[in-house]
Amino acid sequence: MDQEQRTTESILNKLKEMVQSKTPVSPEAWIDAALYLQILKFDEQEKRLALEIIANKKKQEIRATTESNADADLHWKTTEEYRNWRRQEDKIKDIAEFIRIAKKEAEILNKY
Repeated sequence: MDQEQRTTESILNKLKEMVQSKTPVSPEAWIDAALYLQILKFDEQEKRLALEIIANKKKQEIRATTESNADADLHWKTTEEYRNWRRQEDKIKDIAEFIRIAKKEAEILNKY
């Protein structure tokens, strides 16, 4: 990971590899990953905003061609634009949770 650009995807993929290969994640690596993710979270929030705008434009298109709003909403929630937006929101929530857990790990390490 040292040679490539550090992104949320590269950090999460590296951690996933470590988990899948049953390689222990050191407390330092855990905290470093959380720090980097916190810094990069802004970029993910920008992506989420852009995806939300795209999804809402798609919703407007669907509503213009559908008789009822309920039908339009149902159809909209099956679109790729909506799924991409929701996946990005979930990713940001996962990053926030990861950071919260890493902070707890740091508190535990500071006690010992």
